[in-house]
Amino acid sequence: MRKDSESPRQSSLEAATTLQPGHSQRAGDKGNHGGPLGETPEGLKDLNGKITTLKKSVGGNKQKKKEVQVQVALLEKELDDRHTNEKKDLEQKAAQATVTAAGADTAEEVDRPGEDAAEDLRGRGQLNPWYTTRAEAQAEQSAITKAAEFDAIRRQAAQEAKNSVNHKEIEENAIANMLGPMNLRIKQIPPDGHCMYNAIVDQLAAKGAADGKTYKDLRRIAADFLRAYCDEVENTAAWGGQTELQAISCALEMPIHVVQMGTPVLKIGEDLDAEPLFVSYHRHAYGLGEHYNSLLPTDTRG
Repeated sequence: MRKDSESPRQSSLEAATTLQPGHSQRAGDKGNHGGPLGETPEGLKDLNGKITTLKKSVGGNKQKKKEVQVQVALLEKELDDRHTNEKKDLEQKAAQATVTAAGADTAEEVDRPGEDAAEDLRGRGQLNPWYTTRAEAQAEQSAITKAAEFDAIRRQAAQEAKNSVNHKEIEENAIANMLGPMNLRIKQIPPDGHCMYNAIVDQLAAKGAADGKTYKDLRRIAADFLRAYCDEVENTAAWGGQTELQAISCALEMPIHVVQMGTPVLKIGEDLDAEPLFVSYHRHAYGLGEHYNSLLPTDTRG
């Protein structure tokens, strides 16, 4: 036998009668609801109180116990019926309020960021058109807020794409203009990390000189040549050039600027965050050919 004055049905009923946001109802105020929805919490508690009182009045009288069980069953059925009618009426009024609010928004033609995304979620059943608890209200508000943020990001991305320069299109048009006089066309190579080697393989095949070579063969050929080249760089007096400057810049993590006649300053390793090294390149300094010098500030010696 329960000694507390409230039953599980009462708790669930009170949760089910939580009103929509923006509406309020004082205890005992029926407002304009009428019917079951106008039932006050006190009236429902009275009904629960009758049930509790009957259960406590049984004592040891078996005959009275049977009579009370019948009366309790009738009262509990009445409570369940009220609960069901209360919830149905609330659902109908909440749905009607949603439709009315949506119609007002349409009439006023209000442009609210994220509203389209939120309505789309409702239309797909991902947001309830009504809710009965504070947690559900907060969950819906959070979902609408996130939908608004996503919609704002989508609109911003679309605007940026509309205003941005299409570098791909510009490049394709420039190359196409160059290829026309050369009577050449582009054959697309898959972007799989081996595109340079596969492009050369395709060129060899077009000239009948592939001899079954694949990108793996060309990688091995390039590696063998570079190994021999590196051995020469390390162990002989072979002149250095831009390839070696690039290697030194990467290894030292320092930019190298090369000043030479007839062209802008060659800046190697521009993305490196360090003070650059300066050298000059001369084609005619000595009869032997190419030569490099170091460049120092004019106010220094050395």
